[in-house]
Amino acid sequence: MHESSRACVAQFVETHLTSRQGTALRILGIGSPSNGDDFADLFDHEGWQFVNLDVQSDHSVDSEPDHSFDVIVCGEALTLLARPWEAITEWARLLVDDGLLCVVAPGAGPEHDGRGDHFRFLPDGLAALVRSAGLAPVEIAQAASTGWHDDSAVSADSMVIAVKAEPAERLGSRTVVAAPTADTPDASGFEKAASVWSTSTQVRSGESYEAEHARRTEWTYHPLVAARLDERGGGPFFEWVARAIGNPDAKLVSIGCGAAAFEVDLLIHKVVGSLVLVDIADGSLDQARAKAAAAGVIDRITFASTPITASTIGMYLEGVDVVFATDSLHHIAHVGDVITVIHDAMRPGTRFIARDYVGPNRFAFEPEVLEVARSTYRALSDTVRSPWPDLSVPDPVEVERFDPTEAIDSEAIIPSLRALFSDCEIIPIGGALSHVIWYSLDHDAVFETEEGRRAVGEVMDQEDQLMAAGRLPSYFVRFIATR
Repeated sequence: MHESSRACVAQFVETHLTSRQGTALRILGIGSPSNGDDFADLFDHEGWQFVNLDVQSDHSVDSEPDHSFDVIVCGEALTLLARPWEAITEWARLLVDDGLLCVVAPGAGPEHDGRGDHFRFLPDGLAALVRSAGLAPVEIAQAASTGWHDDSAVSADSMVIAVKAEPAERLGSRTVVAAPTADTPDASGFEKAASVWSTSTQVRSGESYEAEHARRTEWTYHPLVAARLDERGGGPFFEWVARAIGNPDAKLVSIGCGAAAFEVDLLIHKVVGSLVLVDIADGSLDQARAKAAAAGVIDRITFASTPITASTIGMYLEGVDVVFATDSLHHIAHVGDVITVIHDAMRPGTRFIARDYVGPNRFAFEPEVLEVARSTYRALSDTVRSPWPDLSVPDPVEVERFDPTEAIDSEAIIPSLRALFSDCEIIPIGGALSHVIWYSLDHDAVFETEEGRRAVGEVMDQEDQLMAAGRLPSYFVRFIATR
């Protein structure tokens, strides 16, 4: 078995199964004549039963009933199968609901002699295969191209991790399984894969440059912007929320949670004890279900698909310790009424924690803000502000036509909080300059060129200065309101 293949399986165990140690799991390991049960020891934990199958032996899993295994792992054997899509469909049959499949396969390398060698697989190809079997990919990875002690670099191993959950959703992210360092004593001692991450590898399965470009249009996606917002807001958002909650047993309800990746992470990292996830879009909640199932925490989550109004939200607030919202309140009509219901349902000591846009409704920015933004934009170089010769200003009518919920009642958020909560900390994090000009920038330039990155830093510096001087409001805030 290639060292990189073993590293991929080790990464799967650490990132997706560590939280399930001590629970009963039945695991099917699918190997080849060359690797046997070379990764069986990675699953040697109390309560875990590992069953090994050689794909070219006389044995098969045809006689196994549906839903027989919690986890299925295939290391390097897929390339030996003439019809790999049929095999993955069979493995999907054997998985329990919310069960996990991990497949590692070579993406390159010479043909194997004497035992059949049919395919090579890229990460996106593996993701397409598991989708065809009705599984939902949650992560793809590819081994590093250098640094292995054996011939792993030649094989260019790919990996997909998928969950048996419907409907099949897009992947979260691509990672790279790193090679062992020079300090690693030998290949056999390398059991733990390191995950490395860079902007250039943040792509999604089946997506192209256009998808990455679309993400770049979001101002908070830029690392310099995100870092400055965290600095203004009191620290990285996850850490700030964890400190604000301060109770690992807390029951948290998230309002307008979307795909709820952040909230599920709070549960995985034991910042909270349970979740109630509320969103109007059941498709987004399906993504949350897939991630929670893959992490083994779905049993501590209640899902609710419903419009968020003053008449519907109250039933989900009973007995909660934390009310949470990220970038969702500004999409709620009559948000003041909803905040009133939240306040009235909260018990003494309950906290309402959020981050949101609180600027003008429908992005109808004030003339004095636009004057500063236009002046700043014109001072940027052509390469940064191209292709727009002048600042593009949102038309509130077009904003409403494009998304009827966008900033529908954002101006009411802060006044409602102040009217209802005597204990309310509101932390300004900016945006009245950087957010306003962002959508007229050349987004590839600000990510990929030194001049572009320098321009982003200068804009954020200017925003700091103007906010400190009282010349700019803060269109985005974090807040903690305590009952």
